Amino acid sequence: MKKILLTIIIFSLSLSTIACTSEMTTNIEDGLREGMKGIEEGIKEGAEGIQEGLRDGGFVGINNVNRIKNYKNTISLNEEFELEEEFNNLKIELIPTNLIIEYGNENKIEYTGDKKLDEYKLEFEVSDNILKINEYLTKNIRKSINSKLILTLEKDIYDTLNIDLISGNLETEKLIGNKNIYIDLVSGNIKIDSIEGDNLTIDTISGSTNINNIDLKTIGTTSSTSGNINLGNIETKEFHSDTISGNLNIENIHTRKSSISSTSGKVKINKGDLDKVNISAISGDININANTKDAYLETTSGSIELNGNSKTINVDNISGDINIIGTNKNSKIYIDSISSNIDIFGNKYKRTVDIKGNDGDIAIESVSGSIKIK
Repeated sequence: MKKILLTIIIFSLSLSTIACTSEMTTNIEDGLREGMKGIEEGIKEGAEGIQEGLRDGGFVGINNVNRIKNYKNTISLNEEFELEEEFNNLKIELIPTNLIIEYGNENKIEYTGDKKLDEYKLEFEVSDNILKINEYLTKNIRKSINSKLILTLEKDIYDTLNIDLISGNLETEKLIGNKNIYIDLVSGNIKIDSIEGDNLTIDTISGSTNINNIDLKTIGTTSSTSGNINLGNIETKEFHSDTISGNLNIENIHTRKSSISSTSGKVKINKGDLDKVNISAISGDININANTKDAYLETTSGSIELNGNSKTINVDNISGDINIIGTNKNSKIYIDSISSNIDIFGNKYKRTVDIKGNDGDIAIESVSGSIKIK
């Protein structure tokens, strides 16, 4: 005999109470909509302000002589330099130049641009087993000349890689670090085919991140303001992500513990296994097509769709549809919703509950919306 534990608390169900509660639920829904509209507008204005400041202010006031670190060697645009000293760590700081990392038979720096401007300087040295590269301008310049630093590396594995770019893109086939990899970009895009290491930290403002393969021993952390993050084939013990005004798209992830926070952006995970996942979204949808052991999903003004084998599912939602498809009908499901249409293992229909063949626990609390369990 199958055991079913069902706890459902629904307001506005019977005809006798509709008149009393319809006005209350309408007021709640109207208030939620107005509140979410205000949040969305505030986030949008803030993100647009960041982008406008980066465009108009550019690197004026940032690139100046105060950035000089007095490294041993200095070159100007359209010059190159071969490095003879050995090093196991990288520290690169560029404004406003694109960084391209390649691999070959020598260590070489190529500093190029559309024009040769003496105001652009690149200083560098190898000290304490670290290749240190710093860019500065001798005076403030608004216009861009498509400057690039092409860094050719003889070996492909380093202990620590630290890359800091402003108004520049990062592009490379691979980054491999025995210990830590740090990437910090403002107004620039990241395009990397493969990253391997112990820990990875990526922080971007106003730029997209595209990485096809990530293999980490411990922790991967990404943070983005006003930019999308697209990641593929993630292997790590822990994964953390925080986005504001941008989407997070993950294709295939395997991790024991993950936490994701999104404000004004969608979260989409397709394929993989997540032992414990905690996702919180404000003004954005959550879409998971992957297996989870314990899933904690929370949205404010956003829909939730979960499709995969899950042992425990906890959903907290204010406004937006909830759709749990899944193949494991033995899951423990707990849902707390204010204004949502809830669909579990079947099609929606208005304020009706129908349970067939479920051995798990289901607890649902809803203020306003339809519920279907099949």
